[in-house]
Amino acid sequence: DIPMFVAWCLGFHLVAAALVTFDRCVSSYIRHQHSSATACRFGFVHWLYRACEVSGKSLAFGALLLDSYRFHPLRACTIFLLDFLVGFIALCMASGGISKQSIFISPFLMCADLALFADECGLGASANSVTAALDWKYFVAILAAAVAYLNVWL
Repeated sequence: DIPMFVAWCLGFHLVAAALVTFDRCVSSYIRHQHSSATACRFGFVHWLYRACEVSGKSLAFGALLLDSYRFHPLRACTIFLLDFLVGFIALCMASGGISKQSIFISPFLMCADLALFADECGLGASANSVTAALDWKYFVAILAAAVAYLNVWL
């Protein structure tokens, strides 16, 4: 059990660190803040935000999937596929077509909004449309999880 927990912790940290690195690549504001006098504090707060985002969305989505899978495996597979497709379609619409990058990035959109901090020239409008689609997806997922849990408790 201890090696599995350590592996999970390392994997989780790797995902959070990858998101911070991705943000530094697509955001001039974040790049500037990481190189300023308060870089240590900003870097920690940025990592903490991304870590909380990943853990919150993963826990909520994972709980919904596990609850659905226990009673209806096909429903869980459908939820997983729909979650992937929302991110994939949002990326395709923002980029103007289907691409290998959209297929590769879409699974990561299931637990984090990669477009949230994108402010580089030419990325802002596309990033905002992806973020808007993901915000609706997260709202619907939270609503579905609440309904599922209410059905269990009532």
